[in-house]
Amino acid sequence: TPAMAALLCYVALFIMQNVFMQQVFV
Repeated sequence: TPAMAALLCYVALFIMQNVFMQQVFV
């Protein structure tokens, strides 16, 4: 469903941002 795709995209974006922030701090 489009809702699931949007949710999955949001979660993936959140994870990518988290990893990026960790790399910046390290």
